[in-house]
Amino acid sequence: MNRLKAWSGRAYRKTLWHTGLTLVLLLSSAPLWAIERIQAWPRQRAAPALELVDASGKAWRLADFKGQVVVLNFWASWCEPCRTELPQLQQLSMQSAGTRDASVAVLAVNYKEDADKVNRFIQDAGLTLPVPLDRDGRAAQAWTPRIFPTTVVVDRHGRARWQIVGEFDWASDAARQLLDPLLLPPKMGRRVSPHLPDKAP
Repeated sequence: MNRLKAWSGRAYRKTLWHTGLTLVLLLSSAPLWAIERIQAWPRQRAAPALELVDASGKAWRLADFKGQVVVLNFWASWCEPCRTELPQLQQLSMQSAGTRDASVAVLAVNYKEDADKVNRFIQDAGLTLPVPLDRDGRAAQAWTPRIFPTTVVVDRHGRARWQIVGEFDWASDAARQLLDPLLLPPKMGRRVSPHLPDKAP
């Protein structure tokens, strides 16, 4: 009986160890989603190049958006917070398109999903955002911690300024605190220092 108890205890501990190891491997290799975290992009780190095509074959290059503030969102259809956030990004894009200079461009970069699946999702959600496809995941690797959604705000000069990890309210005061200083007319020649937006109570 004692030997049976000892064997059972060892088997239980071994099962726990294997379960814990499996979880560690899954968490380290699979993309995740997380709660919101806002941080300034490191000043010494240049913005990676971005050149992707969408499902129709149209090329989208970050370099083509010089003079505009770019909201670069990385998402996937299996990510629930991504699905919640995309309509707000769509609204942000539409609001900017209605202005004289279309000062904010929104690119919703899809992470490693089939073009047909992405098209179906876009149509079902009624989205008209540009959706470049990150087919091999290299863009997400360069721009994000592979936690979804992650959004990077790029200023008019092509410099990455903010990284928002997790779902973000793009209709909030915090969003305006991020974007408004970057939308000052270029002729003012004012360089905005990173300043974390106030958190809502």
